[in-house]
Amino acid sequence: MGGTMKIFKKSSPYGKILLYLGQRDYIQCQGENEDIHGVVYSKDWASCLTGRVIIVQLVIHFKHSREEDEVMGLSFQKELILDKQVLSTSKTDVEDKNKFHSLLKSKLGEGAIPFTLKFPDLSPNSLLICGDKGELFHQDADNMGVFYDVRVHLADFPEDMDLRAPVISMGIRKTSYLNMEGKSRSPTTITEKGFTLSSGKISLEGTLNKDVFYHGEEIFVTVNIHNNSTKPVRYIHVSVDQNVDITLINSNYSNRITEMTCETGCPLQPGSILQQTLVLKPLAQTCQMSQGLCLDASLSRAKNETNLASSSIASTGDPNDLLGVIISYTVKVIATIGSLGGELECDLPFKLLYPKASSEEMEQLMKVKEEASGNESTASKDIKRKKFQGQDSVLRESINSSQAGAGTPTKEEDGVGYSVYQLHMSMLIWFSSYIIYICYHFHRQFQVDQRVFRIEGSTLGTAAANRSIQPNIIILLLCIITVIVNKFR
Repeated sequence: MGGTMKIFKKSSPYGKILLYLGQRDYIQCQGENEDIHGVVYSKDWASCLTGRVIIVQLVIHFKHSREEDEVMGLSFQKELILDKQVLSTSKTDVEDKNKFHSLLKSKLGEGAIPFTLKFPDLSPNSLLICGDKGELFHQDADNMGVFYDVRVHLADFPEDMDLRAPVISMGIRKTSYLNMEGKSRSPTTITEKGFTLSSGKISLEGTLNKDVFYHGEEIFVTVNIHNNSTKPVRYIHVSVDQNVDITLINSNYSNRITEMTCETGCPLQPGSILQQTLVLKPLAQTCQMSQGLCLDASLSRAKNETNLASSSIASTGDPNDLLGVIISYTVKVIATIGSLGGELECDLPFKLLYPKASSEEMEQLMKVKEEASGNESTASKDIKRKKFQGQDSVLRESINSSQAGAGTPTKEEDGVGYSVYQLHMSMLIWFSSYIIYICYHFHRQFQVDQRVFRIEGSTLGTAAANRSIQPNIIILLLCIITVIVNKFR
């Protein structure tokens, strides 16, 4: 009994040329990239491709801004051709054919032309950069990030550089997988802090159970604090941060994925020792929404393929060789010290990768996503509710006011009329107080004896103080009268 093979197909606008790919998800494992095997097919190749050649390209897109932000011809995107292969109808066979090529060649016939494209060693992973808040799970054609396409062009000769729009363009995705069986280690960081005006130090030690995690796995953080100072430790804050470095524009920033605060055993008094194990789970479905968050690019809208962007791994072992958008993750442990002691923090780097297909980690990830998908719709509703909270409150007040005025209002029920009366009384009393103050001021000016200014400074200061206190007392009394009138109306 023969097996089945999944094949992806895309046709040109008029259906004369077809592109077949064996897969759209390509994985880089231990520095080795999977090759892109495909077939270009034309049923009427004798008439459609006579005197022409087919150029198949592997194109990468770097996009770090939206189209509405591009002004005066300034573009925030780049396209690079990573690999290219020229196909001709006279050469419909390749030397190293695989199973996919052989199968389609036998099924389609003479019009099938196989090709093979390769990823460069330092090619970055496919990822998506979120825009404004609330666009975490929204994907459209104007996304920012790193994307790959397989393009098919028709040209008159192989060296033709003036290529028109591609006849066919199919998006693919590149991810990374790192096999760490028997090679795992536990990252550990130790920091100390002393104080200028007090003796002793506080030592903070953070440890992870391993350095490579798959999406959906829990991270166990062990925190040890030795308080040999005279200041207490109030609490411990642990968070997972995503560090993004965009090499094209020389920009870097961080996103807070998840966090928690531990107050168990705190405040830690001087001379005490504290050891705690905290559990964090970085997941795209439950993380904090923020602008600039990087996710793995998804290919299907029907399935929930949203994951946090995988860590960038250099095949050469040198992180400086990485290009495009570089992703790294750290666990930050912060101990807040009391008595104006500040904070003591340490960073623990780790790698977050996509699990291997048909593995236990992949099954666990799908289960975690299904559990979190129920809360996804609730979270999106909460965002919209918070965004329009002010408008909703105004609408409720307007509806309540209209309902209150629908019946026959009384002195206690007619809240709108009562507010208007209060406003009129307040305006009348304050206007009267202002008129009284002006009259009193001019009256004092006309009553001032010019000889008073020739008296010593102490007498002048006392007279000036009395003149400034009396108007303030009158205004204070008027304020009290206003409150009493509005209260007992």
